Amino acid sequence: MKRTREGFKHGAMKRVLAAILVIGIVAAGTAWAALSTKVIFSVQTTYTGSTGLGETLERLNLDYGVTLANGTGAGQANLIFSDSRSLADDANEVLDFYASGTLKNAFGTALTMTKLKLLIVVNTSTEATLKIGGGAAAVNLFADASDILTLPPDGRFLWSDPNGLTITADKDLNLLHGGQGTAALVYKVIAVGLD
Repeated sequence: MKRTREGFKHGAMKRVLAAILVIGIVAAGTAWAALSTKVIFSVQTTYTGSTGLGETLERLNLDYGVTLANGTGAGQANLIFSDSRSLADDANEVLDFYASGTLKNAFGTALTMTKLKLLIVVNTSTEATLKIGGGAAAVNLFADASDILTLPPDGRFLWSDPNGLTITADKDLNLLHGGQGTAALVYKVIAVGLD
């Protein structure tokens, strides 16, 4: 089968354009990312009671949500770590948000977080408590090694600061299985901040 010079040029040009397109997509996927964060946190209650001949009613409908735009200023963030992790009975682990290579984002890139703006921890266990904080080099959410938050089974913890908490090489987040039961404890963690 004979191939014309024009047909060859046309086919070669298509392959070159396809290669450029693929290279452009790969470069965009690894060199550029944007983060937009919104946490919906609302309180809705109806509280009723009787007082003599009448009835008292109090309703609350409050929004305490957190929104962080992409960027590096106040009310902004550009880095996220999220994971579901397991701790064996009475085991602990340290999350080092600052040390490059210890934790990775969804794209497999090593994290170096310089400011923490949002932290969510969920204890999915039905029997064991999750202890957060303490340790020799705790992040500044905690006063010292004895300052520990105990998250009960099915408990949730949410902390935020639009300006961010400074994270340095010697400040880590310690998590400890409370020791109840023999099953492993699974917890979920989301940390949003700045690189």
